[in-house]
Amino acid sequence: NLNATTVNALVPELASSSYPGRFYLNITSHIQWHLTRGVDVKVVLVLRDKTITKKEKLRNQHCRASQEVANVEDVTGMKIMREAYQKYGGEENKVMIVSYEGLMQYKESYLFEIYNSLGIVSTYVPDFVDDNRMYVRGASLHKRGHAED
Repeated sequence: NLNATTVNALVPELASSSYPGRFYLNITSHIQWHLTRGVDVKVVLVLRDKTITKKEKLRNQHCRASQEVANVEDVTGMKIMREAYQKYGGEENKVMIVSYEGLMQYKESYLFEIYNSLGIVSTYVPDFVDDNRMYVRGASLHKRGHAED
């Protein structure tokens, strides 16, 4: 798992800073832990456009504005998610992948498909706020035939 020691080794200038320890949940062992205790568990992985995710991390100084740290976090996160999906997705049906962009595009219809897949009976619909918009230049994307909302 990625932690402060790993980050500090990769980016020495952070070693003397107060960069907090960062950890990833090992999804596979998390699911195993629950299953061994008789708890039915389903993990929802939300995937977002890779370029926008990286821009968001760097803009908010989530990774101390280091491209190298952002890259390490991306690789580590995807490795953990891929492992969980390969072991518990598909027929096991313990891991579900949701597209952030799909949710922003299809809103309620996609949300209710997610609810149904999770066995949730609800009519709750949150306010959908597409944080990707600030990373897409202008409205040119929408002029090419993509619906605005």
